[in-house]
Amino acid sequence: MELTKLILDLIRVILQIIVALMQLTGHAG
Repeated sequence: MELTKLILDLIRVILQIIVALMQLTGHAG
């Protein structure tokens, strides 16, 4: 089991969600 790879994938997904939320709030405000 590659725990570090799992964590990196999780961080990548979280960053994508944060960027998407920032874009949504940017368009709204």
